[in-house]
Amino acid sequence: MIEIMYKFIMISFIKMKRFIPTIAVFVPLVLLLSCKAGNENFVIPGDIGIAENKLSFTPPSPMKDPKPRDERCVGMSISEGAIGFDKAFVLARSVGVEATEIPVHWDEAEPERGRYVDQWLGIANAFYPRHGMKISISINPIDTNSLRLPKYLKDKPLDDAEMIARFKLFVDFTASLVPDSDIFFVAIGNEIDAYLGNSAKRWQEYTTFYAAVAPYVREKFPKAMIGSKITYDGIVKLNDMVQHLNKYSDIVLTTYYPFKQGSFLARTPATVHSDFKQIVELYPDKKVYFAEIGYPSGATNGSSEEKQAEFIRETFTAWDTYRDKIPYLNFVWLHDISPESVTVHEKYYGFKDKGFASYLGTLGLRTYEGRDKQAFIVLREEIKKRSW
Repeated sequence: MIEIMYKFIMISFIKMKRFIPTIAVFVPLVLLLSCKAGNENFVIPGDIGIAENKLSFTPPSPMKDPKPRDERCVGMSISEGAIGFDKAFVLARSVGVEATEIPVHWDEAEPERGRYVDQWLGIANAFYPRHGMKISISINPIDTNSLRLPKYLKDKPLDDAEMIARFKLFVDFTASLVPDSDIFFVAIGNEIDAYLGNSAKRWQEYTTFYAAVAPYVREKFPKAMIGSKITYDGIVKLNDMVQHLNKYSDIVLTTYYPFKQGSFLARTPATVHSDFKQIVELYPDKKVYFAEIGYPSGATNGSSEEKQAEFIRETFTAWDTYRDKIPYLNFVWLHDISPESVTVHEKYYGFKDKGFASYLGTLGLRTYEGRDKQAFIVLREEIKKRSW
């Protein structure tokens, strides 16, 4: 789901509106240029205008013995809200966020055969390394329920020889843009199960494609783990097909938003414990990276700020239990997104529903205007307890 945010950014750019970069990939050029060469510490002069709020409710009893950080890493999709990217970035870093994701859609990167366009990676490569941020990259022939193929490949099956050869050239281009970045994993496709569905034919075609290109991606990103992002429900319900695909993966990549079956009603926050247990048991020989994890606060979703905060606390407790198997959680999002951005999401997915809109619009750990929700306060506390 992260990837659609970039569509909104690009629409804003084309229309010459104010940029609204809703995840951490985009760094305003003026901000980049303001950083002096060689300056390793990103500082916003003066008061950044972000107050540390305190909990206004009695949270669930915290774990008595939170486990140390060890090798775990906290990531976040740093949606900027109304406060702007500079303040949002400083805030995320101040609580211990160490990583973010950059999606690259194949059709946007190669609008014409052999002509490649860099939309974000060059800027990210100039910015994030100097501020100690790790990067994951999602290179997408599939993004959720959409094929993201260049026009000249639209009519070819995913396992076609030309498809595989051209994707490798796309990988070459992508890798050339981030020579200085600390890239710790690369996803080939985002939430691919939303497009592949339960079609054995589609899964076989994509698995053949994936098995052919994954070794090449490893070659071009030698320090990165390789996987393909699949929703949590997809991993569980399509286990046989997903297991076959993940034979060619270094890690299991998943996105996790716990809803009741067939609805946008949030399940109880404590469900994260059994869900972590289930996915870890499905993959005893691989580590699991939660490329997205989130929980809305909207009443329409049967939730509240208190329940969202409880989910964050339960998530860290569950993470302690499975810390040896789950090295990474990427929280979505820092801020709620604007109503305009919610509308863009609805159009992209071709789905309009009050529950869906509420989910998108209340997923942030802070409000769009920049007020801490209880979930953000709990996140900060839980990270601090584990000595990040």
